[in-house]
Amino acid sequence: DVGDSASFYGICSGSTTTNSVASIYNNYLSDLSAPQANVYLSSGLYLFGTTAGTTHRFYNKTVYLDQVSTAGTGTAAIFARPEVNLDMRNNILVNNSTGGFNAALWRSSLTTSTNMPTSNYNCLYAGPSGPNNLLYWVYDASTPHQAQNMAAYLSYFPQEAQSFSELPPFTNITTKPYNLRMQTGTATACESGGSVIATPPITGDYDDQPRFPNPGYPDNANPMYAATSPDVGADEFGGIPSFSCSAPSPGQTFASVNNICLGTSVT
Repeated sequence: DVGDSASFYGICSGSTTTNSVASIYNNYLSDLSAPQANVYLSSGLYLFGTTAGTTHRFYNKTVYLDQVSTAGTGTAAIFARPEVNLDMRNNILVNNSTGGFNAALWRSSLTTSTNMPTSNYNCLYAGPSGPNNLLYWVYDASTPHQAQNMAAYLSYFPQEAQSFSELPPFTNITTKPYNLRMQTGTATACESGGSVIATPPITGDYDDQPRFPNPGYPDNANPMYAATSPDVGADEFGGIPSFSCSAPSPGQTFASVNNICLGTSVT
């Protein structure tokens, strides 16, 4: 808690060298707060610099913000200037803050082309949808741009078709210090919801536990749900995947005591 007239940045990344590349991955960020600050912005990840052509790779991060603040403050899981390229994959970006203006992703101008085409497989959450709780926000005094839900978010970033919005089942976000590792007994889209990162090769998680498909990745917690991809976030955890199914049409459902397996027909 940094107190009055201040702001917080969990990780700052920037460069003044054209064509430079920074890769930052496997991090937990939480318990960051400047509740009395009446400032433009505080963020978990802060991407600064005005040198075009620099690239910042944010991979397999878990960010959880829950600041309770006064009106006039702004918070973001990620803030990024528009001049630099942002490649974000396999991240959990949760901004559960209240009392101010809060976003999962905040960019300082509408330049969606610098969100790299490889950006995808992210979990974004900013609390209940509303004008002060946004998955995406661009400050523009004349025409602000925002996304309160995934449909709106994908209209800005169609390359993120595998990204999703949920509050993941963290081990503990009630009592500080928080534990942002994942519970293995609750279904979540973060299980096998990521992609393999080859450059740089990310073969383990924050705790050096192997990531799928490397030998030793966790599958023993739920052997009925074999992993199919790396997990989203800093923790490779071997949980239960969250399946999305469309609601059945009335009159097209039935009750049965028999097991029904994928790929079989039932009459």
